[in-house]
Amino acid sequence: MLQYLLILPLIIALVFGLFFIIKQTQKFSFRVLGAFFILFAVTLGCSFIVTYAISQDISNHFINISSLFFYVFLLAIPPTFYIYVTTLSDSTKISTYLPHYFIPVTLFIINFFAFSYLSFSSNTTDFIYTASENVMNYANFFAILFIFPILNIYYIYKSVKFYKLHKKKIKDVFSFDVGVNLKWMLHYISGYIIFMLCIYLLQFNILSAFKTPISVFMILYLGYVGLKGLKQTTIIFDDSNPSDNTSTHTEKSSPETTNNQLTSRIIEVMTNDALYLNSDLTIHQLSKKVNSNSKTISQILNTEFKQNFVSFINSYRIDHAKKILSMKTHEHYTIEAIGEESGFNSKSAFNRAFKKYTNSTPSQYKKEYSAT
Repeated sequence: MLQYLLILPLIIALVFGLFFIIKQTQKFSFRVLGAFFILFAVTLGCSFIVTYAISQDISNHFINISSLFFYVFLLAIPPTFYIYVTTLSDSTKISTYLPHYFIPVTLFIINFFAFSYLSFSSNTTDFIYTASENVMNYANFFAILFIFPILNIYYIYKSVKFYKLHKKKIKDVFSFDVGVNLKWMLHYISGYIIFMLCIYLLQFNILSAFKTPISVFMILYLGYVGLKGLKQTTIIFDDSNPSDNTSTHTEKSSPETTNNQLTSRIIEVMTNDALYLNSDLTIHQLSKKVNSNSKTISQILNTEFKQNFVSFINSYRIDHAKKILSMKTHEHYTIEAIGEESGFNSKSAFNRAFKKYTNSTPSQYKKEYSAT
């Protein structure tokens, strides 16, 4: 009876997979997430079929077909997991991802030809029949025992590394973190580690006594990833504006002169135009305003101001917020309202930034200022 617990997570994975694949959208990340769910659905389905076939004493032929797909699709999950992470903040061409699948494709070719020969050969005692059977069995055994854990370790490492790079990049491009910080990706990665460990150990009946909690975890994890995936948008780091691909520097102007001019121009637009009050401000918008490109502006912020983009913008926002907090006419304003008026898109982001720059919360600053 316990083997039927795999049915519900299988159905959830299949429904989400089909939904993301057939959904009318141009998002490549949706397609990858759909493939991620389909791979899980097929893997769980094959595992269920093999378990059911053995308990019902069904022919080995049927078991071998399910096993063939199980091992191949299982090996395709780790690279698909990693590719989904990268598609959320990367515009890499699809062809770049194809080499990641050479291992499951190779295993499929081995299994397909070996299984085909075994199915159509009438002589079960000849050398080729025995060799084909051994090659298929050893290839699958080696895949589940060695290749699968190695692939998972490799792609989990790459995913964590990519996430850390993403965290660093958003501070150089965006003046906000809501919708771009991908904190839920840590849950996605952590849950994936537990999920794949459970599937791996179940194949050796190590966790057979814990099938009920494992099934519940699978249901919660797949549902969580699916719902989060529905809301997640692709984060664009590259500026698509032509201005980012053309230089505004003339041949006669020196880099020092140009940088000085841009530094003055940045201060001018920040002071006069108050760009920092735009809660959705990006470095691309700032670079367009000063008629330059995001790479040059980022370099100037790091060298001339010793700050990344978000720190530079937040310094202006905090100064603006401090002025509001010290004004008697704004005593009735809530902390959240002051944060929004200063360019922050969330109360938590406002509190974090204010604490960083002043070593006190906005509420504490307001009380201290009122007491003087």
